[in-house]
This record gives sequence, C-alpha cells and structure tokens, in this order.
Amino acid sequence: MAGWLMAWVMILAGCNNDALSEETPDNGTGEAMSNESYINLHIVNTAAMTTRATEAATAAENAVYDGILCIFEGADEATAALKTAVVIDQLVNNPGNSTSVNITQRLATGTHPYTTGQHLYVLALLNTTSTGFALDGTTLKFNGNDIPDADSNGSITLSDVQALTINSVGSTDKHVGFFMTNSNGLVEATALFDTEEAARDGSAASVTVNVERAAARIRVTNGISTTLKAIKLDGDNNSHPTIHRMSWALASEASGNFSLYQQKSHQSGDVIYIPENTSTATDIIVELQLKDGSFLLDDCYKFYFSDYLYTSAEQFVKFLKDGWDSQDWGVLNSHSAEEIYGHMKLELADNGAVTVTFTMDQSGYTEQEKSKLNELKTFLQNNTIGFKQGKMYYTFTLAEVLRNNAYNLTLVEETTSAPPASHASTNVTFKFDAGTAGQTATSINGSWFNSNSISIGSNFTYDGKDNTREQTLLKSASKETSVAASNAIEFMITPRTGLTFTPTRVSFKATRYGTDGGYIMVSWVNSDGSTVPLTTEPFRANRADVDDPSITEKSYNVTGTANSGTCGLRINLYTLDKDKRVGFSDIVIEGTVNNPAQTISGVGRTLP
Repeated sequence: MAGWLMAWVMILAGCNNDALSEETPDNGTGEAMSNESYINLHIVNTAAMTTRATEAATAAENAVYDGILCIFEGADEATAALKTAVVIDQLVNNPGNSTSVNITQRLATGTHPYTTGQHLYVLALLNTTSTGFALDGTTLKFNGNDIPDADSNGSITLSDVQALTINSVGSTDKHVGFFMTNSNGLVEATALFDTEEAARDGSAASVTVNVERAAARIRVTNGISTTLKAIKLDGDNNSHPTIHRMSWALASEASGNFSLYQQKSHQSGDVIYIPENTSTATDIIVELQLKDGSFLLDDCYKFYFSDYLYTSAEQFVKFLKDGWDSQDWGVLNSHSAEEIYGHMKLELADNGAVTVTFTMDQSGYTEQEKSKLNELKTFLQNNTIGFKQGKMYYTFTLAEVLRNNAYNLTLVEETTSAPPASHASTNVTFKFDAGTAGQTATSINGSWFNSNSISIGSNFTYDGKDNTREQTLLKSASKETSVAASNAIEFMITPRTGLTFTPTRVSFKATRYGTDGGYIMVSWVNSDGSTVPLTTEPFRANRADVDDPSITEKSYNVTGTANSGTCGLRINLYTLDKDKRVGFSDIVIEGTVNNPAQTISGVGRTLP
C-alpha cells in the first residue's frame, strides 16, 4: 500500500547496564576485542504484549520470514550514520518465527571497536520482501538504489530512512508477512562480544529490540440490512435496492481524493489491513454497489427531501415537475414546471457530484428571474446526490489508529431521516433525573448525533435523586478553590459523520442544598478542545431558606463554531464545602446542524 511512511517516536534505551567502554570495548573480561563483533538480540513483536488490542493477533500476522539488521554509529540517535547492514541469518534459516526470537548475530567487520565518543545503534527491518528494502553486500538499498541523503548532511541517518515510502506493508501470505520495524526508535547496542560463542553464552546481556507491524487490522461488521429499507426506488414502496458487493479505499487527508484499490467484496467478519500512517490516510471509504433484484443499478439520484432513489434522470425530473406547484421560487413560479425542468440537464461525476445546467433561452428573462434560476440551480446541486453506476459510499474517520489493534467497521442500517440540506435547528435535552451514573440524553430533535454522554469530575459522587424536583444530586468530596477537571460536570454530544453542530444556546436547572457557598464557571467546549466562556458567578439559588431550596434556572447564549466532533456544555462547580449537595436537571443544548460535506440518507459521505 503506497503512501505509508515509516515513523518512530522515541528512543528505546538499552536493556542492560553492561555497556562497553567507548575507547577500549571488551566482553566483560577486560580484554580488548577484535575488529569483528557479535550481538545477542532479543527481537520481540510488541503485539504479543500490548493490552490495547481488541483481538489477539494471529500466527500469520506475527510471522517473520526474513530480516535486515542496520547498524548506525554516532554520538546520539539523531545524528548516528548508517554504517553497514547485514542479513539476520537465523531468520532466513528458520522462517515463520512469531512473537519473539533470540538471535546471535555477527555485525560485520568494521563495526567494532567504537570511535571515541561514538555509540552503535541497531534498526531491525523484518519481512522486507514487499517493501523495497534489500541488501547489496553490506549496503542497504531501496528499490535497487542508494538511500537518498534527504537532509544533505553527507551521511544516511535514521531520518533519511524514515523519509522513504515503502512499496507495501505486506500481507499474511507465507514467506511475505507484514513489514515490522523498531517500535521506539533506534536501540543502542550496549553489549557486544568478540566471538559468536561468547555472544551466545551472554544471553543475559542481550539487546532487546521491540518491533511492531506496519498495519492495523480492521474487521468489517456488516450491520446493514440486505435491503436498504430507507431508500425506495422511483416512488415504489415495495421496491428497494440491495447490496451487491462491498469494497474499501483510503481517502487522502490533503486532497480528499481516493481510489478503490482493493476491488473485492467483503462479507461480515472479513479482515482488511490499513497502513499505520494516519497523517496521509485518515478516512476509510466503503463502497457499496447496489442492485434491484438481479440487476445492478445504473446512474441514479437521491434528493434530500425525498425518501426515494430515482433510477434515471427522467424519473428524478418527473419528481421535480410534480412538486413544482408547492415550491416557492418567487418570480420563477410564473413559468411552468415544463419550461423550467423540461430544460434542465444533469451531469453526474464519478464521485457522485451532480452538476445542473438550464438550457432554455433566457433572453426574455428578467434579471430577477435569471437570479432566481441561478438560486434554483445551486439549491438542486447542493441537495442532490448522484449514484454513479448505482454506487454509494460510507466514510469512516480513523481519528486514531493504534498499532496492532483490531478495529470494527460497522455499517448501520440507513435511517429514514435525511440530513439537513442547510442549517437546521435542533436541540438535545438531558433530563438528568435518575440520580445515577450512566444517564444519557432523553430527547433529541432530529437524528443528527452519533452519541452523547454525561461525566462528573472526581470531586463529585452521585448521591441519589430529588424525587420532588426530579433532579440528580451530587455530593462534593472536598472544597476545591479553583476551576479544575476534578470539579467539572460535562454534557457532551457528537454529531454524525459528515455533519457539524453549531451551538446557539444552553440552559439548565440547578439547586443548592443547605449551603451559601460555591461558584460556577459555565463554558462551551468545542470539538477542537477550545472553550467559549459563558459565565463565572456565585452559585446562588432563589430559595426561602436553606431547608427549602428552590430551583435556579440558568440560560446562556453561545457564539460557537461549527463542530464536527465531540463538543458540549461544561459546568465547573468549586469553593463548595465538603459533603455539600447540589442538584441538576433539564440540561438543554440548542443549535444548528449543517452538512458541509455531502451526505446520503443520514450516513456521512465525504466527496473528493
């Protein structure tokens, strides 16, 4: 998979303290070593150790069939120059190793002794068959050429190797395997030996090199009904498209372009592999080819304000003509539906973008009519999705791909609610009256959100409910004198993929019980982590006395930005004495939802 860039994050220190003298290295006996050296390597696939993986790696994914050991020399990892490279002999002689392997390896003439003030570092390149790496003697080559000196410093450093784009991350095919390399930068060779026997006997002083696969595993979970019931064909309630095949692609973050380079169908449970570099490939796009019965669909159109998929331009135009009398286009309505839509031309791009052109003679149109006609053209283009050869797309954003993890891509059945064509008002209400953890929103106007949540800081615990006022009660553990994460109460929402949410107003009800203390800082939290301060004020309650609290209603207008990720209301409650209780309920978040990217029947779609 071209486009994967190798990346290492930090230096992994040597695993023992038996470092050799820089001026006169020895094997622990005090005797000077020869100009030839050996190392005892312990190569470990960190997939076997990670606790983040959702599935255990298979033997085929962990298998190692070949390896190259690169030796760098320098004052530090950043400036160390590639000195030589050798084939890891024991991997060639014993292919198919997995999880970990102990190896005694000759480093080649000239790698020992050290130059004064210099250190040796090693880099393991495993399963290189499909990557482009190869050896010419003891010289590391890439696609048959010398490795470019990218930083022009006169030597090949780790950064020069990192700048290469490997040809493929590999596969589970036997004798190919997945490319693996150091997981945490170069590893210092702190224990060297002058004979192979001494190195083999010196396993206690082995150098551990942790490696990781270059690909993350993704399992396809097909949650879509065989029939996409939300989409009807040409106004026929009994006719629905079905899925013929599924394929996937990666979208480039920079351009949004994509190509479907894995042209095959995937069934539920299939595993696909995604390159680890999320900086150049952040979205996975799943393509579905639709069919009507036994026939694959041809070009067709979906209008946001209709549940139907029109299987021809003629059917779509008929739909528009039939609804002309109910459409308000001002001065254009003096013209007939046939005059307007009978001269409309539709052009459908491969990516589903629809271009509308009106071909009638406009010489007799007033400037107002021409302006309205242009508005109609823009409206139709912004609210129509084309299905080139009956194909539709789902976009999944890989916000964070952790190495060696398995991820599920679940395609959900489509909703009958179409996304808004432009700014649509919505609100989310958290009743928050159960008195327990795990509560969520109780009312959402529109199906524009993937998820929502409530969290409280560590200084609060749930303390039951006030049945009279229908509020959840929180108790403070200590008196905190300033705003902190530990005294934050958050009500968060996440818009659906391809949609953005812009807040306009927040409100909530709050009650103090038996206390005159406490300050609140209310703020809106954007999906990029920035905040919009709304108020900082004493936590005053309108009440007759401390034994008869009454509810205070708070409301604030919000001037926020469009949020494509998790965002919401944050209430910091501090300077509240230990063991004091407060009540909250009826948290309402209001705003508008928009679809800056095109969408299909409630499922986000990023167009190139």
